[in-house]
Amino acid sequence: MASTNGTVGASRPPPGVTPNFANPKSIGYQIIIVAVVCPIFTIAICLLRLYTAHNIIKFHLDNCESFDVRFFFSAID
Repeated sequence: MASTNGTVGASRPPPGVTPNFANPKSIGYQIIIVAVVCPIFTIAICLLRLYTAHNIIKFHLDNCESFDVRFFFSAID
């Protein structure tokens, strides 16, 4: 299963697909978009939840379920 440039794939490609070893399709930009957008949404939602717990509902350490968050916000109470 040698191609014209001598590159050999691990197995035959599916029917209708032409292998492209010289200039393969990249999904790097999609990974970068997800790696930037997801933390932004996560941080925004966490900050909104902490704002709500602190200003609307009285904030207590019981609202935090992990030790790291309790340790970080221990100076509030």
